[in-house]
Formats: sequence, structure tokens, C-alpha cells
Amino acid sequence: SPEGAPFPEVLIVADEGWVPAPSHPAHEVGVGTVVIRLGLRQNGTEAWVGGAARAGTGVDLEVVIPDDADPDAHLIGVATALRAHDIDPRHVFALPEAYLKSYQPTGQWPTGTSPAEAALAAGRAFPHARVGVGMLTNFTEVNRCRPPRLGDYVTHSTTAIVHAADDRSVFETLETLPRILADDAAFARGVHDRVAEGEADLSRTVRLGLTAIGSRGNAFGATDAPNPGRVRKAMAGNDPRQIGLIAAAYAIGVASRMADGGVEAFAASSLAGPFGVASEAGRYPIFFAVQALRRFSGRATVALHRLPDGAHGVAVVGDEPGSVHAVIANATDTEVVVALPTGATFRRLDEWTAPASSVDAGWLDGPRETVGADGTVTLPRYALVFASWSGVGA
Repeated sequence: SPEGAPFPEVLIVADEGWVPAPSHPAHEVGVGTVVIRLGLRQNGTEAWVGGAARAGTGVDLEVVIPDDADPDAHLIGVATALRAHDIDPRHVFALPEAYLKSYQPTGQWPTGTSPAEAALAAGRAFPHARVGVGMLTNFTEVNRCRPPRLGDYVTHSTTAIVHAADDRSVFETLETLPRILADDAAFARGVHDRVAEGEADLSRTVRLGLTAIGSRGNAFGATDAPNPGRVRKAMAGNDPRQIGLIAAAYAIGVASRMADGGVEAFAASSLAGPFGVASEAGRYPIFFAVQALRRFSGRATVALHRLPDGAHGVAVVGDEPGSVHAVIANATDTEVVVALPTGATFRRLDEWTAPASSVDAGWLDGPRETVGADGTVTLPRYALVFASWSGVGA
């Protein structure tokens, strides 16, 4: 990442059924801002909304406006309902129902409420919030329906299994993110409208929604692909890798791309549900990836050098002068060797340590090993290393 730039804010997404009881292990991940999505026919009066807001320290809001609704009336109603929950969103993104689907550039586009009209209505209903423009689905839809030149940030989500669902293809999607994020930044600045760079809007930022392996919404069909057998399947919402090391490694890969791309915020997971970090029985590996990234939010980034092919990582400055905290993931199904400063301390999350970590909320802060004189740590397939050191960087 650009050294010294703040690491993005790491968000948690919330939907109906994704907010567990306060005693659930998922809450121990360190919840910051919760992104509450009010889907079609939801208006903010739902009981789960208050629980979602209480789970975190702040609220961002996504609202689907029904096609048959007046956008101002609907959003004012949502704002009123949220005030009853004492919810005052920091960010609001509203999108007409019709734009949950994908349209060919030369095809018939919706004729009802436009994304620009929805954004303006959101600004009127939530005058103290920053307003987003973009899509609730993936970059393809944003690219086909370019964000209007209004609002405060550009947003969309990402899915790793649109075209293929094998492990290699999942990690190959990381290679697409730099170009996507560069285009997002251009959309935010307005330069895609052929505005001269000197006249670009530098106040708008990029805040991404869920950046998971699984699909949260299908812009090309009625629903996500049914997956009752929980197999590796394109466009499925309940991807089986969510509970294993692969989801954790993928989250670190995404995080490294988000930091490099100058993103202001992105959502790594939910608490429970198909994108959750834990079950009642214990914590998944992604719990610790998200926990570490949450701690990184807002800290100045530090460049990581000499990472081997297939490894991804992020590093930030610590509280003590000269100290660094890093997390590095092996995004391959073979062993890789990572170079770290001699004397660095680390915890390794792999197939052998994952069972013990699942029942220990404080695993990340537990006893650490020390990097030896050879300055290397071996990472088995899809393993993660959480490391800290002072002085010379890696």
C-alpha cells in the first residue's frame, strides 16, 4: 500500500437472520461500523434492525427502494423508523429495486426511479449522512450504469465465484481488483465523464460493500444459485469455504488490494449467516483475519517487501515507536516461505492450530513464537501468520 496511508475501515454487513444473540461468539471479533441493508419491502421497523445497530459502534445504511414506491416517502419513512431505534447512519446508499438486476448496455433499461433520483432522495431524508452512489451488486453493473456526479462516495460489492468456483479461480479474482479499484477511483473523481484531471472531484471516496467469496445477490437471475449440498458452485451464497482457512486467506488478499487501491472502507464479512465469522460451536479462521484487520483500521500502512508468489499481506504501524503489526496469508494450496525480521514474534493459523483457535476468543493475543536467525516462517496451504516486530521492516 502507499506507505503511511491509513488502512481502510473494515465493516461488518448485517441482514435479517445475520445478527446473532449478544452471547454469540461472533460478537468477540471487535465490531465497528455495521452496514445494515434494508431489502425489498423492509422499512426499518423490523426487530432485527435495532439488534444489528447495537452490535457495532456505528451504522451505515443500504436501502432498496421498491419500484412502486415514491423514493422520498419511502426513505423518510425509513429515517423515521430508525430514529425510533436511536439509529443515526453515518453513510446512506439507496438504490431502486430495478437496479438489483443487470442490463446489457444496448438493452432496455428501467424507466422508473433512477439511481441519481434515489441518491438525491437519500440526501433529503438523511441530511447529516454522507450519501453513496453505485450499485448493491458487482462492478459490472457499476461499469454499465456509471455513477452520477453527485453524492459523497462510490460503492458496490465483489463476488469471487461469478464465473467459476474452484479454489484457483477464487484467488485469481484478486488479480482483477487493482483495475476495478482504479476505475472506482476514476468514477469517484468524475474523470470517466471526460472531466479534466484538474477539475476532478477529489472529495468523493470509494466505500465497498461485501467483498466475500460467496454471492450476496444475483444480478443475472431470480436468486443466488441453490446450494443445498454446500459444494463449490458459481453464484452460490452459502459457499463452503466460509468456515475454513480459504476464506481467511482470501480476506487478507482482498484487504491488501483495498489498501493498495486507496479504498476508504470495505466489508469483509457478517457476524453470522452465510458470510459469518463464527457459529455457536466456535470461531472460523476468518474470525481472526477480520479481528486483526479491524485492529488495523485507520492505522498508517507499512510496505511489505519480498512476499513470495501466492502470498498476500498488509502491515501497519503499532502503538510503540518503530513497531509494526502484519498479517500475511498463503493463497495457494502448496507451502510458501515468508521472510520476516529476525526476532519478530508471530502466531500461525493453519490446519493444525485452527481447532484450538476456534474455542479461544483470545487466540490472536496468545503465546507467540519468535522468528529465528534464518528470518523465515513457513506457511502451509492457505495458512496465515500474524506477526509483530520493531525496527527494520520485512
